[in-house]
Amino acid sequence: MTYYLSICAIFRDEAPYLEEWLSFHAGVGVEHFFLYDNGSTDEFRAVLDPWLASGRASLHDWPHKQGQLPAYADCIARHRQASRWIAFLDLDEFLFAPGGESLPALLADYESAPGVGANWVVFGSSGHARRPPGLVTRNYTRRASFDLRVGFERLLRPGGHPRNMADFPLFSAHVKSIVDPREVIQVQTPHSFKYRGNRLAVDENGAPIRGGLLQSISAGVSVSRLRVNHYWSKSIAELEAKVMRGAATQGGYYTPEFALRLERYLNAVVDRTVLPIVDRIFAARPEAPLPRTLAHAP
Repeated sequence: MTYYLSICAIFRDEAPYLEEWLSFHAGVGVEHFFLYDNGSTDEFRAVLDPWLASGRASLHDWPHKQGQLPAYADCIARHRQASRWIAFLDLDEFLFAPGGESLPALLADYESAPGVGANWVVFGSSGHARRPPGLVTRNYTRRASFDLRVGFERLLRPGGHPRNMADFPLFSAHVKSIVDPREVIQVQTPHSFKYRGNRLAVDENGAPIRGGLLQSISAGVSVSRLRVNHYWSKSIAELEAKVMRGAATQGGYYTPEFALRLERYLNAVVDRTVLPIVDRIFAARPEAPLPRTLAHAP
C-alpha cells in the first residue's frame, strides 16, 4: 500500500503520551506511522496494539544506542516506496496546519520540493511542577518568544562571537522535516536531510532552507501554514527525567542546570493556536485546568 503522508518516529518509554500523539496526527491527516521502539520497558504495546492490528502503524524493534539517525535511515531505505511524504518527528512534537486544513491537502502545494521544513514552536512547563492529568496539547499553553536565541556553540555563525546572542539563530528557526523519501540520499541531523542533486528543502513560504547545522535552520520563523508544537519540557519533573534519560542521538542531553535555566524562557507567551484542532479531534475529553500559579495569568 502507498500512503500519501506518514510519520517516522523513534521512542522509548512513551506509553503515557502515545495515544494522544497518534490520535492527533491521524486527526490532521496522517495515514500511517513507522515506529521504532528504542528499548522501552513500559506498557507501550497496550497502546500500540490496536494501531498495529488495524494496519495504521508499523513497529520495528530498534534497541541500538544513539539510534535515532540510523532509525531514520532505515525508515527511508525500508519505506522509500511506501509513502509520498514522511515526516520525521519526536513524540513531544505535534505537526499541524494552523488554518485547520488537512496536512495532505496542504502538502500538495509543495510537491515540486524534495522536502518541507516546518518551524518549531517551543513550549515550556506552563507552571506545572508535575505531570497533570489530561492532554499535553491542552495542558501546556505557554511558549518561548519567537525572538528567543539560545547560545549553542555549534550553532554560532561563522565568525560570530559566543557572547553576542545576535550571532546565534532564532530558537524557533529550527525546522522538522517532511520529506519525499525517494529524493533523500542521506540523513544529516534529526532535523534535516540531504537530497538528490543537492536540492534544498523549502520552508512554508517556498524559500530554500540554507541555514546552519546542515540546513536545519530557516532564515526566519514563519508558522502561518505549517508548524510543529514542540512540548520541550512538559512539567518540571518530566523535564528532569528526560535530561537523565539522555538523547537518542548523542547519548547525552543537556545538563539539569542548563535545562532548567532554558525552561524559564519557554513560558513567555500564551499560545492556544492548536486548541481548536485539539477540541475537534478530542471533543469528548474535558479541558484540563490551569495550574494555580498561572490561573490568573493573561
